[in-house]
Amino acid sequence: MGRFYWFLLFIAAAIATHAAYVLYYPGYNFDSKLEATVGVESRNRMILLTPAQVGKLFPAYATSDIVAMCRYELSQGPMQLSAKLPRGYWTFSIFTVKGRQVYSLTDAQAGESNFTVDLLQAPDLIAQLKGALDEGGDAEAINEVGWKVETPDSRGIAVIWVPVADPIFRSATLNAVRNSKCERKS
Repeated sequence: MGRFYWFLLFIAAAIATHAAYVLYYPGYNFDSKLEATVGVESRNRMILLTPAQVGKLFPAYATSDIVAMCRYELSQGPMQLSAKLPRGYWTFSIFTVKGRQVYSLTDAQAGESNFTVDLLQAPDLIAQLKGALDEGGDAEAINEVGWKVETPDSRGIAVIWVPVADPIFRSATLNAVRNSKCERKS
């Protein structure tokens, strides 16, 4: 009986260790890698990544592509992401700190090259129930117009990716993407 107890304890510890590694480590590792690559001061502002940073963080992208990134932190309130992109193909994606994609937009879906997205943390279950019980909880939400994204986590990244097919257009594309912003919503 004693050996069976220790065997069960070993199995339970192995399952707990494996679950922690599979569920929590990838998000922690990517966030640490981001901070080491772009610096601590990169939170809540749009930064243009260098080709070396693109190669390190996003190996699927060509290093000649233009990537702008915002490491958002929603604990102090909502953020507003404004993008001014060139005509042509581009993508805009929002990920949680754990790597889960929350939102994605392409040039074909947007229909325009300039847009603004309000980013806020989704209310938890208790807040949703409380809002549904309050008088007019959903009536006020109808008046809010624009693109609004709710994310389950308070931290993550927003990424703008613009592939550059011809090096001649790189500087013009870079100047267009440089006007994108990530700032606290007032």
